[in-house]
Amino acid sequence: MKLETIYKELKEVVVDSDCFNLQKYESLMEKLENAIRLESAYKTTSRTRIDAIKRVASKDKSRPALQGYGVNGDYKVVTDSYHAILIYQDNMPLELKDNYPDVSRCTPEQDGEEIPMVDMDDLMTFIKTHKKYDKHNNPNLEDLYRIGELLVQPQFVKNVIDVLGKDDTKIYFYGENRPLKFKNSKNEVGIVLPVIVF
Repeated sequence: MKLETIYKELKEVVVDSDCFNLQKYESLMEKLENAIRLESAYKTTSRTRIDAIKRVASKDKSRPALQGYGVNGDYKVVTDSYHAILIYQDNMPLELKDNYPDVSRCTPEQDGEEIPMVDMDDLMTFIKTHKKYDKHNNPNLEDLYRIGELLVQPQFVKNVIDVLGKDDTKIYFYGENRPLKFKNSKNEVGIVLPVIVF
């Protein structure tokens, strides 16, 4: 859809200063979402995994250990305290930290209830059409992504899928207010904490 077409249709939404055509507005919003969905289809490159590993690492300077990675058994571990990955990766794009926290206590050993895999094109559209969630402010529920019964930060889900891959990854649910576990066929694991809304 051309931008000028969208502009013309948008002008028709407002009939006059006191009147708003809701039906045209909803139709235009649907067209825009479909156009965005076509433009933002999920794609991967040879750099996708490495870039996502870097994004999972914490940017918080008050916890310098989380700006690198740790080792947990055979896994290399990266977390920012809100999502984590436990992967088999020979060359990590981050610095090894000796004082890295043990995330094994936060990672369910058993698989929970398997739930349907995320539609990545839908997730990408959601990310592009909603504000980025700020964990330091009160969450706007409209900017959180729903997986099963849980609300999560959509960018965290994308990071985990970018690292684990989408084709052979499964999602496990453990109950309300519990983390979602993502696991691929190599037994690499991703964890995404839900956003608790009161």
